[in-house]
Amino acid sequence: MQLLTLLLACGCARALEITAADRAGGFIQLSGGIEITGVRFSTDAFGGAVALALDNSRDGRTFANIRIMNKNLYGKLMAANAAQQAGKTDIDVKVLSARKLASPSRIANVDIAFDGELAATFGLLKTRGKSGTAYKMLSPASFKFKSGALRKRVRELVIQAGMKAAGETAPGKAGVK
Repeated sequence: MQLLTLLLACGCARALEITAADRAGGFIQLSGGIEITGVRFSTDAFGGAVALALDNSRDGRTFANIRIMNKNLYGKLMAANAAQQAGKTDIDVKVLSARKLASPSRIANVDIAFDGELAATFGLLKTRGKSGTAYKMLSPASFKFKSGALRKRVRELVIQAGMKAAGETAPGKAGVK
């Protein structure tokens, strides 16, 4: 598995919390109901690094679909251990950007920020079936929702922003999966 280490700086008022971590198993859980797998932790003479898994496409390309956005979260990840703590359940979720794609099925990519500290790229899939056109959110392979409420909020943002970026008209109630 190819990995990428990212460290970006920004000032953020809200902050994600580490609610569980397994350094050996390569996963972390964050407040709000987010789990990230495929995380690699390393330590060296320079202090170490956190590397998040890349997603691989069918044609062999790799994408950094989960990104650390600031030093605060990076520091928390470096200090993460197996200790669990209760995290806040309400986190800030915002659309950073949405881009139209040329594919007839994956019509857009939407970047979502979580408390301004973690960003993830979600795909918007368009499918056609007997009941008409439907839209579905595709999450990064190593990104999991532990909260159905958060998944629903993100899905609504991805579908809305992705459809706008792709120039699609709003679906009926049955058209959103």
